[in-house]
Amino acid sequence: KERVRKDLGFYGMGEGPYYLLYRPYHLCSIETPLSVARAVLFNEPTLNAEQRVAEVVTVAKQNLDVGVTIGAIGGYHVLGRIYPLQEARKKNLLPLGLAEGARVKMRIAKGEYISMDMVEPQTESTVYQLWKLQENLWQSELKSK
Repeated sequence: KERVRKDLGFYGMGEGPYYLLYRPYHLCSIETPLSVARAVLFNEPTLNAEQRVAEVVTVAKQNLDVGVTIGAIGGYHVLGRIYPLQEARKKNLLPLGLAEGARVKMRIAKGEYISMDMVEPQTESTVYQLWKLQENLWQSELKSK
């Protein structure tokens, strides 16, 4: 640990104890299976936060009319932006992972943050069901603390 800090100091990263490391790329096809394997085989988390602090929320890439079905992440309709979790919850913002397949209920302007009230998410989808389960688990943990 100290060696890493010393090396980071050498590279002008400061004294720490926290550092921001940026890679402008991800190798999802390699990183995801390795993370899953480590979690299953060694009970090792990839990221182990005490609590959630951020959410990737949905922003319109273009004007979206009523009735449009939002396409996949990386498509033409939406993009994700990181947002403070508590603010995202207060504004009821749509998590990016739930955007695909959601139907637009009201006109959404390009650049506008999309709330859950603006769309009909696919509530029967596996992703939505897992998200609800995760939300319930987090809420239970918060109440028990």
